[in-house]
Amino acid sequence: MNPAFTAPQNTDTDDHNNGQDDTNAQDETWLKMSQEAYEGSRDWMEKNLRRQWRRNLANFRSKHPEGSKYHSELYKRRSSLFRPKTRNAIRRNEAHAAAAFFQNSEMVSLEPRDDGDPRQLASAEVFKEIIHHRLDKDIPWFQTVIGAFQDAMVHGICVSKQTWEYSEEMQEVETALTDPVTGLVIHDPQGQPVIHRHMEMVRVVDRPRIELLEPENIRLDAGADWRDPIRSSPFVIHIIPMRMDEIKKQMQGPWRSLDEETILAAASEAEAFNDSIQNQRQDRIPTENRRGIRDFSILNVHENFIRRDGQDWVFFTLGSKAMLSDPVVVTEVYPHGRPFAMGTCIIEAHRLYPTGLVELSQDLQSAINEVQNQRFDNVQLVLNKRYFARRGSGVDLKSLTKNIPGSVTMMTNPETDVIVHQTPDITSSAYEEQNLLNADFDSAIGTFDQGSVNINRQLNETVGGMNILSADANLTTEYLLRVFVETWAEPVLRQLVKLEQRFETDEFILTMAGRRSPLVQRFGFNPIVDRLLEQELTVRINVGVGATNVQNRLERFLMGARTVSDLLGMAPDAKQLVSEVFGLLGYKDGIRFYPQLNAPPAPPEQNPLVEVEQDKVNVQREALRLQRQIETARLQTRREERMRTEAMKKTELATKAELERLRIHAALATASTAKLRQNLRR
Repeated sequence: MNPAFTAPQNTDTDDHNNGQDDTNAQDETWLKMSQEAYEGSRDWMEKNLRRQWRRNLANFRSKHPEGSKYHSELYKRRSSLFRPKTRNAIRRNEAHAAAAFFQNSEMVSLEPRDDGDPRQLASAEVFKEIIHHRLDKDIPWFQTVIGAFQDAMVHGICVSKQTWEYSEEMQEVETALTDPVTGLVIHDPQGQPVIHRHMEMVRVVDRPRIELLEPENIRLDAGADWRDPIRSSPFVIHIIPMRMDEIKKQMQGPWRSLDEETILAAASEAEAFNDSIQNQRQDRIPTENRRGIRDFSILNVHENFIRRDGQDWVFFTLGSKAMLSDPVVVTEVYPHGRPFAMGTCIIEAHRLYPTGLVELSQDLQSAINEVQNQRFDNVQLVLNKRYFARRGSGVDLKSLTKNIPGSVTMMTNPETDVIVHQTPDITSSAYEEQNLLNADFDSAIGTFDQGSVNINRQLNETVGGMNILSADANLTTEYLLRVFVETWAEPVLRQLVKLEQRFETDEFILTMAGRRSPLVQRFGFNPIVDRLLEQELTVRINVGVGATNVQNRLERFLMGARTVSDLLGMAPDAKQLVSEVFGLLGYKDGIRFYPQLNAPPAPPEQNPLVEVEQDKVNVQREALRLQRQIETARLQTRREERMRTEAMKKTELATKAELERLRIHAALATASTAKLRQNLRR
C-alpha cells in the first residue's frame, strides 16, 4: 500500500477520534450540570414542599391528610367526617374567576407602544382578532385559566408552557392536471377535469399551544428571584412523563438512540417525590415496579434549560442518566426565550414558593373537622348509650350492643349486671364553636359564605349588612384575581403574541383578522407585506376592581358612559356599547339584537363636479396604464430581437470555428500522409 495515501487516512481517523473525545467530554459536562441541578432541586423540594403539597391536595380533595389520627386504628370505629370547607371556598373563587375572565367576549386588549402610529394601531387590531380566534378555537382557554387558578390556590404556584405545535405527514393528494404551457386545466372526453393523485407532505397541526404543567414537574434554583423566578433561575428543568413507545419514536428522529442498559437505569431512577404527589392528586394506590420495560411504561424525560457563560442552552436527557439531544441556544428553538410562565394568587415577598389559600386555612379546616366529629360522636352516644356489663354475668351482649327498638336483652340481674352510662349533650356549645370557626375560616380565605350568614344571623339579614360582607369578600377575591392576572395570565398572553408574530402563517386567520380591523381596511395595510406582525404590543386583560360583582360593574359602566357623554356632548360607539353591556349581562354578543348596527354605512353624497373630475382622473390613469403596457411590449420585442441576433452571431461564430478546426485537421492529415510516403520511399 502506498504510504503517501495511508498517512492522510490515519490523520483523519485521529482527528475524528479527537473530535469524538471532545464531544464525549462536552456531553459529560452538560450531563453533570443537569444532574447537579436536578438532584439539588429534588432534595430541596423533598425537604420543603413535598409534605405540604400532599397535605394541601388532601384538604382540597376533602380527605384527611397522611399522618392524621383518623387513619389510625383507634379511630376506625369513630366518626371521621371531613367538612369540605376548603373545596367550597376554592369552588367559589373559581366561579368568581370564571365570571371575571369570561363575562365579556373581549377579554384581551392589545395596545400599541405608540398610539399615534397607524401601523402599530392596525397591528394591535389584527392581533386582537388573531388572539381571540386562537383562544376560542384552538386553545382550551377556559379550562387552562381555571386550572391554573386552582393550582395557584392549592399549591401556591401555577406553571404553564407556551409553544408552537407543528407536524406534517405524507398523504395522498388529488389535484387537477394542468397544461404546462397554457396553465389551463386539462379535461377528459366527458368534460371532467383530469385528476392527478400523488403523495405530498401535508401540514397536519400548525397552532399555538398552552400546556398547564404540574407544579412538581418544574424544578428551579432555590435562590431565584421571587419576582421573576423563570428568567432569574440559572436552570429550569421540565420533567416530561413519556411512554416508552413515544421515546423510541423520538429516538428514530431527532433524539439519540440509547442502549437497553441505559434505558433500564433511567427507568429505575427514584421518582418518589413525583409519584407521591401524583398519587395524592389522582387518588391512586402506588404499585410495585414491574420488571422490564414495556411500550406503555412511563419514563421521565428532562428538558433542561441551563444558563452557561451568560447564554441559555436547552437539551433533553433521559432522566438524569443520558443525553438525548445536543445542547442548542434557547432562542433557536424558542424565539420568545424560556417558554414558561409561573404565577401565583398571593404575593409573599422574598419567598420563591408562596403560601396557597389551602395552606392558609389548613389548621382551621382541621379544627372544624375535629368539632364536627366530636359533636357527631356525642350525638351517637346520647342516642345510643354506652353500657358497662359485669364479666361472667351471662348478659346477651349481642342484643345489648345492637340496641334494636323493641328488642329484649336477657340477663340475670338487670340492676347489677348492666350499668347505663349517661353521656351529657354538649351539642349546643359545639354548634357555637363551629360558628366561630366558620367565621374565622371565611375571614382567612376571604370568601362570603352564605351558609355562615344563615347560621349566625348577627346582621339581622339587613341589605346593608349583606352588602358590607359581600363587598369585603369581593375585594379580597379581586385582589387574588389581580395578582393572578399580573403574574400568570398576562405573561402567558405576551408569549402567545410573540409566537403568533413569529409562526402565524394561516392565511384564513390573517385575512379574517384584517377584515375585522377598521384601520387595516382604511389604510389598506397588508399584514404580510407591511410587516404588521412585527410591531411591539402591550397585552392587557380586562379584569380589575369590581370584576366579580356584575351588578356593580354594570352600574359603574353606565354611570361612566352617561357622565362622559354629558361632558363631551357626544354619543359613544353604539356597537361597542351594546357589546359591553350585553357582555356584562352574560351574552357573548348582543349585536344580533340590533342588526342595523352591522349594516354598512351609506356612502356620503358627492358633488357632481367632483365625480366628473374623478372620472377624468380614472380615464387618464387607464390611458397611462395602457401606455405602460405598450412600452413594456415594445421593450420585450426589442429584447427578444436582440437575443435572436446574439444567438445567430453565436451560431455563426461556432460554425466558423468548426470549419477552421476541420481545415486544420485536414491539413494535418495531408502533411502526415506526405511524411508517411516519404518514409516508405526511403
